[in-house]
Amino acid sequence: MANHYHLLARTPVAGLGRAMRHLDGVYTQWFNKVMKTDGPLFRGRYKAVLIGEDAYLRCVSRYIHLNPVEAQILGRPEHYEGSSYRAYLGIERAPLWLHTEETLAWFAPGNLRDNYRRFVESGIDEETRSFYEAARLPPVMGSEEFRRTARQRADDDGRTANPEQPDVSLIEECPTLDAIERAVCRAFRISSGQLRHPSKRRDGSSAARGAFALLARELGCYPLGQIAERIGHRSYAGASKSMGRLRRRMAVDRETRDRIEAARNDLSVSCQDLTPFQNKVSRSMSTSGSRSG
Repeated sequence: MANHYHLLARTPVAGLGRAMRHLDGVYTQWFNKVMKTDGPLFRGRYKAVLIGEDAYLRCVSRYIHLNPVEAQILGRPEHYEGSSYRAYLGIERAPLWLHTEETLAWFAPGNLRDNYRRFVESGIDEETRSFYEAARLPPVMGSEEFRRTARQRADDDGRTANPEQPDVSLIEECPTLDAIERAVCRAFRISSGQLRHPSKRRDGSSAARGAFALLARELGCYPLGQIAERIGHRSYAGASKSMGRLRRRMAVDRETRDRIEAARNDLSVSCQDLTPFQNKVSRSMSTSGSRSG
């Protein structure tokens, strides 16, 4: 799409966070080289949804392929060259990383491509539309039984998880404020006390406070009032101004941009994987991009 992309992927082993970091990182390097720019390309971390039964997988596949139509970019999904839908219909050859046969197999018997085309053209079902239009995207899509099982397995796994990783329950879509604080403090090389308490601040802590506010809003959708209280502002207006100052600094200071990107990557690696599912696990992912310098 114009400012984001969608993937529907099967992850037979854990490692989604590392894979996404590699994918976005390599593409950003290529983009900056070709466009003769520098700095981060993508805004914030990707959004991931664990998807359950095949019926939901089919609907997510259709949702992704109808995105250009829903956005009124083109009238028909096969006309959008940035989509894999053309490969599903046989209009063009599928790249090696795209496995159309797995999705098309759901539409047997008969002509699989024609059956899939009819399914896509029938339009997005209301359940899938409501799911993706939610103000805060849920981390699991599936039946009530699948969601209950996912949460239980995540809770069980969280008790034995790597102590280096913040809990985030391994099922939550957003990192906790504690996780964001740790990532920001590591990136800016300050202590929690310097981040939280005015009496302990030093040079550089102002940018770190802005970074905390920015990441808490972008990655966690936390209210400004809660963010402000965490880092010692008297009101939400203080947190908002802190973000504004940070954005202005990012526009001219590459080091600040790099530190924020390091914090994002830290959170992406430590907070994302749903490791218990080793067999049939699929995810829908979306990530958005914007130039910050």
